[in-house]
Amino acid sequence: MRCLYLWVIIALFLMTTCPSAHADEAVATQSFWAGLSTKAKFQGEVVSNLVGGLASGSVGNALFIGGFSWDSERAGEWHGGKVVINFLAVDTGNPEAYVGDIQGVSNLTTVDSLMRLYRLYYRQRWGQVTERLGLLNANDYFDNAGVACDLLNASFGIVPVLSQNLQGMPTYPFSSLGSMVALGGGDTTLQAGVFGADAVHPWQQPFSQGVLMML
Repeated sequence: MRCLYLWVIIALFLMTTCPSAHADEAVATQSFWAGLSTKAKFQGEVVSNLVGGLASGSVGNALFIGGFSWDSERAGEWHGGKVVINFLAVDTGNPEAYVGDIQGVSNLTTVDSLMRLYRLYYRQRWGQVTERLGLLNANDYFDNAGVACDLLNASFGIVPVLSQNLQGMPTYPFSSLGSMVALGGGDTTLQAGVFGADAVHPWQQPFSQGVLMML
């Protein structure tokens, strides 16, 4: 009889504690998903050369960037942490074949149509200090005119001194392994970064072609 009483007590204990355990698990799961956010961006354009240049004609470019990020603070975990994963797909034309310019007509144009992992990094903030580590696009943070990213020609993008002279430059549509740190915020920010110099093949001996240091 005492054994029966013991099993009844154990059963009642499990019945009263298991729901709370499941509730805690649900809260933990809910907190994890609270830190998750998604991103999807599509850009398309048609470039036409009506008169002059090399030939008359039109061509189109299409860009899709999608992925997700996880914010540790929004998830109820530690302060300032964030994981970012983005994929990129480009269907490109060749407007330079009609226009014949040197620098490029559109910032969306790439050498070939492609699909690849674009960003994969961890960001941590400590007050005024921000650090990023992983697969990064240096042009997201250096030599960037933020108000001139969309609907303007390539003259407002990264300077050709970098994009044309450094074939492995970590800029659209390529990224390379690297690390960077930023100090400050608002109107004034000091930044420094080190990136692999072969962004076309970021996972194959990423620093065999040297490194790119930017301030």
